[in-house]
Amino acid sequence: MLRIRDEQVRVLAGVALQSWLVVQAKKLLPGVCALRGDAEIGRTIADCTERARGRGFGDDELLSFVTLELLFGPRFDDEARNPWAQPALSGSGSAADRMQELREAAVFHLAERGEA
Repeated sequence: MLRIRDEQVRVLAGVALQSWLVVQAKKLLPGVCALRGDAEIGRTIADCTERARGRGFGDDELLSFVTLELLFGPRFDDEARNPWAQPALSGSGSAADRMQELREAAVFHLAERGEA
């Protein structure tokens, strides 16, 4: 009988999550994803996942983080480029609460730019 080690399970779960995020991103933002192409979308999602985890976000918040990245551009969470995002990113609440605050800030930012 074959046995899958814990490390192998983690790797497989990570690959499955990345694949799921790609599929969901293509459903939510088909035009953006088509313009960028599969390879770039894959790199973007891998980078987003690492940065989101570094900011304390878990699996439940990853799709929102990726979506914001695709909408606002590479490294949308950079303080100098998007100061509107910083209060939510540096907040002390739960990951779910901070992501909700970040999504709301994004909507208000788009509204201010006349894009919402």
